[in-house]
Amino acid sequence: MNELYAILLGLVQGVSEWLPISSKTQILFSSTPLFSLPLAVAYAFGLFMEIGSIGSALVYFRRDIRSLFNDRRLLVCLIVVTIVTGLVGAPLYYLTDKVLTTSPYNIGIPMVLLGLVLIGIIATLFAPQSSPALS
Repeated sequence: MNELYAILLGLVQGVSEWLPISSKTQILFSSTPLFSLPLAVAYAFGLFMEIGSIGSALVYFRRDIRSLFNDRRLLVCLIVVTIVTGLVGAPLYYLTDKVLTTSPYNIGIPMVLLGLVLIGIIATLFAPQSSPALS
């Protein structure tokens, strides 16, 4: 990968990090068709850039992170949520790994499934509730 590709993908990462979209997915979408990078290389570069984003967020929010360790209840909740996410996410990763690596167009499948789940949740939350009949 030459330096121009890295700079352009860095710009995509930087802009998409501030938007409510997956910056790693934007890296995959932009690098695979535009720069003809193999999917594995694009994914590895996206992960590398995520590490940079996490590092900069840790430096920026270092005071808030330090104060986290003073609130034991919040810290326990974060640890439990992290463990549950790992227990759910690891099997999903291994299930989708074979599907995602077959074609660059399969990248959107998890996003479509997540969208359908979110639509179902929103429809359930905002469904009109029947009121008891007045007599």
